[in-house]
Amino acid sequence: MIEIFYFIFVALVAVALGQKILKLIHVKFDSDLLRFIFSFPLGLAVLAYAAFFLGIAGLLYKSIFISILLLLLILLIKDIIKIISLLFHSFRNLKKIIKKAKFNFFTILLLFLLLFVALNFIISFSPPWNVDPVAYHLAVPKIYIENHKIIYLPHIIYANLPPLVNFIYLIGLLLHNGILSNLFAYSLSVIFVIAIYSFCKKFFNTRIAILASLIFYTFPKISGVVSTTFIDIQLALFVFLSIYALFMYFDLKNNQWLILSAIFIGFAISSKVFGIIGAIGILILLAYNLFLRLAKNEINYKDVFFKILVFSLIVFIIVMPWLTKSYFFTGNPVWPLFNDFFDGNYWDKEHQERESEVLLGRELSIINYIRVPWDIHVQKQNDDNRSVHDGELLGPFFMVFLPLYFFLRKNRTVNLLFFLIFAYMTMWFFASFHVQHIIFVGTLIAIISSYVIIELFKNKYLSKVLKILLIFTFSFNFLIWVGGNAKDMLVPLGLESEESFYSKRVSMYEPSMFINSNLPENSRILLFREWKGFFLERDYVWADPLIQIYVDYSKFKNEKDYYEELKRLNITHILINEGFQIEDKGSVVSEIRYSPRILELTGNLLKKYTINLYDQTQYNGDRILIYELK
Repeated sequence: MIEIFYFIFVALVAVALGQKILKLIHVKFDSDLLRFIFSFPLGLAVLAYAAFFLGIAGLLYKSIFISILLLLLILLIKDIIKIISLLFHSFRNLKKIIKKAKFNFFTILLLFLLLFVALNFIISFSPPWNVDPVAYHLAVPKIYIENHKIIYLPHIIYANLPPLVNFIYLIGLLLHNGILSNLFAYSLSVIFVIAIYSFCKKFFNTRIAILASLIFYTFPKISGVVSTTFIDIQLALFVFLSIYALFMYFDLKNNQWLILSAIFIGFAISSKVFGIIGAIGILILLAYNLFLRLAKNEINYKDVFFKILVFSLIVFIIVMPWLTKSYFFTGNPVWPLFNDFFDGNYWDKEHQERESEVLLGRELSIINYIRVPWDIHVQKQNDDNRSVHDGELLGPFFMVFLPLYFFLRKNRTVNLLFFLIFAYMTMWFFASFHVQHIIFVGTLIAIISSYVIIELFKNKYLSKVLKILLIFTFSFNFLIWVGGNAKDMLVPLGLESEESFYSKRVSMYEPSMFINSNLPENSRILLFREWKGFFLERDYVWADPLIQIYVDYSKFKNEKDYYEELKRLNITHILINEGFQIEDKGSVVSEIRYSPRILELTGNLLKKYTINLYDQTQYNGDRILIYELK
């Protein structure tokens, strides 16, 4: 599989590049593992910035990017040789450790962890198919690659949001394909597990490290996406690495660790707007620590002000390229937020209110606030009380251990992690009801739960019960993984072709193949009740009334106005997915999406001004139609 060779090539360059940057800012590590945890995602993020600037310059070509990688390979060859030598040395030591290891409960936990890591490695070779990746995480980078530059996509709202992780995936697409992008996503999830292990081993002990890593990696919400090109795991990784670096600063009082914390929280904000929640919590912790030191006369007010200022300035510099891109295209650096103030393009107050309604989705009440920890673990809700978005549970087990901490031996690190959970959950409660936006809280839950469980192990009777319960829980999570991912293993194992896989999973695949084979290259497709444009080799426009006003339905008095606007936008064809859900209780109702008026207008347009070219019901039951405008 050529993807592995591409991945090894990029990974070695990224690690060496990250290590070189860490040397420049004089960060000192007490282990090679800790250096690797920070150097790989740092180097990969810098390569993503390089791809971004190539895109700005109109130089987004495979040959140019490979030339940059080869140049870096030559410049960093000594570091890369050392890395390879260190890897071989680590494998030899690992063999010795395995031979000496005793079989016990924690050995079983490690075997569970290795099993999940291995299975997720296999399905990372499954073709990308999830809705978000083939709608925008991969689809937007593919458009940039096809145009060899970053272009303005006013009809795709997500194209103008912070895209750092998407540019990491762009590297995979640029060099080879979406499976390579999957490997980048998977590798960062593995780094995440190692980072949790390293953090817990440093601030607690090895037993907590093993258990916390396994708890986090087997959360149903986590284990289902670690091998796919979503961005939430990577956002959470950047937030956690920033927290890790901040705790190292608290421990060592070394300003270089504070710089590293600022860099990674800058990466988090550059990956998703919800990284701001992570940044606020970290800034509060930093201020708390500095004022404690101020009270002890370890530092003065000038030091406090300077450290917070430098931290904030580094974060701003990291985020600045994405803000500039957004401002250049939309006139609003934080588009679509505060769009009335900036008078940005292709958005209005009504759509912002609708998007906020969909994003939040819950009733803001004291009862809902209190029950949020329960809801994100068990997902028990009714249509009138959507405290948490459907299907985003972390699992029904580990939150119960958190309150028990207050009856046990207190730990300073755990106290600070508890504060972060409280701060993050509170901010999130007023901003979203999607658990994916604060997956980094799951990391803190896993660590504190592990601390409590290991403390409870000191009671021999509780220890036996808890060990049985843990084995049962991880076995159950394994069954959940198999049920959700078994079909994704068919292509990597050679049991199914990619075409057959896509035909069964993605309703847009076969219609896209029809379009690519039969429509002129200058065609422009309007996607009505459909988002997934990744498979198209023709230009296309999202037509969803909820999240764009590039096609502004409010201006159409009749189907003639509609037709004339489509012609003005150079639309040549319309694709309609009749299986797309136009009503969703509590979040996306027909009045703010595909309303009866819009559906009627579109029906009249199709009758008067189009010719039907394609009408097929797909494997999953979705009926897709393709029309040509007269």
